[in-house]
Amino acid sequence: MRAYKSVLLSTLISFFIATALLSCSDGDSTTSQTHQDLTNRIHVLTSGTAILTPTTEQDQYVLTFNKVLPDVAWYTDRPSRDTGVYLMETFILSVWPAVYGNENPNAVLQFNMPSTQVTEGCFLHVSNPKYDAVNDILTFDATLLQSTLDNESAAPLKIDNAVMTILNNILTEQRASSYVQYCQKATVKSTSTTSSTSGDKAYTLTLHQPDSEVFQADHAPSRYSSVISDDSFMEIWDNIFADSLPNASLVGNSDSNTTI
Repeated sequence: MRAYKSVLLSTLISFFIATALLSCSDGDSTTSQTHQDLTNRIHVLTSGTAILTPTTEQDQYVLTFNKVLPDVAWYTDRPSRDTGVYLMETFILSVWPAVYGNENPNAVLQFNMPSTQVTEGCFLHVSNPKYDAVNDILTFDATLLQSTLDNESAAPLKIDNAVMTILNNILTEQRASSYVQYCQKATVKSTSTTSSTSGDKAYTLTLHQPDSEVFQADHAPSRYSSVISDDSFMEIWDNIFADSLPNASLVGNSDSNTTI
C-alpha cells in the first residue's frame, strides 16, 4: 500500500452497522451500561509517542504507547449515536475483559513518522493490554495485518501522535467492515441547521484532495483487509446506508499541530 499523508478519516462502517461521530462526555460512563451495551462500542485512545517492536515471530509485535492519555473515548454503532469516555484503568480492567474476553479485537493505528511527519497507518489484531498508570504507558501484543509503510523494518519503529481506533467485534455469521479514507486536508464548518435525527447542531465536513483509494478493514473475528477505489466506495454507499446514515471518527493534525 502507498504512504498517505496528513489526515486520516476513519469512516468506521460495516455492511449492517456503523460507528458514530466521535465526541466526548465528562468522566467515566460505564456504571449504567449492560454487557450487551458495551459490545456495541468502538474505542479511541491517543498517545504522544509509541513504539512498535517486532518479536521473533513473523508479523508479531509489541505495541507500546508512551504518554498515553488517561481517557478512552467511545462511540456506538449506528443507528445509535451515543458517545462517552472511560478512564483508562476502567477500560483495561473492566471493559476489555467484558467485551473482548472471548475474542480479541482488530484496530486501526494512525501515526506520524518522526523524521518526516508523514501520516502512516497499520491494521492490527491486538491483545493482552497492560497499563502502567504511574508512568502513562500502555502496551499490547499486536499482529500486523496490513500497513501503509513501504518497508516493514526488523528494528523497532518509533512513531509520534499515535491514535488507535479499536473496532467492535461482530460475532455473527455476517462479515462487517470499516473503511478508512485519507486526504490532504479536512475542514469542519458549523451550519445554521440542526440534525434531523438528534437535534444537535449540524456541521459540514469537507475532505480536500482525498486519496483515490479507500482501505477496507474487517471487524474481528475476520482478519480480512483490501483496497477499493473511491468510485467503488461511492457506488456502494447508498446500498450500505439505505437504512441509516453512517457515523465516523476524524483523526488528524490541527492548524496548531496538535492531534485531534
